[in-house]
Amino acid sequence: GGRGQGGGPGGGGRPSFGGGFGGDILGRDDVRQELGITEDQLKQIEEARNSQREKMGEMFRNMRSMSQEERTAAFTKAREDSAKAVESQLNASQVKRMQELTLQTQGYRALRSDSVAKDLSMSDDQKAKVQAALSEYDVARFELRRLRDLSDEDREKKQAALEANRDKIIKSVLTASQMQTFEGKKGAKFEFSEDGGSGRGPGGGSTP
Repeated sequence: GGRGQGGGPGGGGRPSFGGGFGGDILGRDDVRQELGITEDQLKQIEEARNSQREKMGEMFRNMRSMSQEERTAAFTKAREDSAKAVESQLNASQVKRMQELTLQTQGYRALRSDSVAKDLSMSDDQKAKVQAALSEYDVARFELRRLRDLSDEDREKKQAALEANRDKIIKSVLTASQMQTFEGKKGAKFEFSEDGGSGRGPGGGSTP
């Protein structure tokens, strides 16, 4: 048991890495070490991500005129473009391991990804039910964070209950074969160090 599928250090909370745009997880020293990222690669990745950030800024400026569906589609495309830009600077084995580690940090949130849903051959009905379970969890978790008078112990119990409920629903929606595929995509379990996210940017926290 323990932390369930919330992923990453710090319990069931959303980790500060791996959940966003392509290569976010590479902000961690331990991950860069695991992947064998060179200083040259890191420099190229930073340049690629800076370029994507400029494109993102342009997209956000145009968002007011978009419908909700258009915004969602634009955001999804931006994430995919960012991931491709980063992956283009890595070799095949590095890309594969980065994707595995990203899945490990995201847990079930990764099921929102079109590529993961496609790999699992999820039906539209399954996608809708999984999305509903994840959204319900996000809302409940947000409400829990707003409760200021809870003790840490009570907060952790409630958080664990929310995670258990989310996991139960998702496991009832996916088939055993889909669950097996999803777990297999995570690769060998990686122990993220508690301070692994300390090095941000090129050269951060390099080993002596």
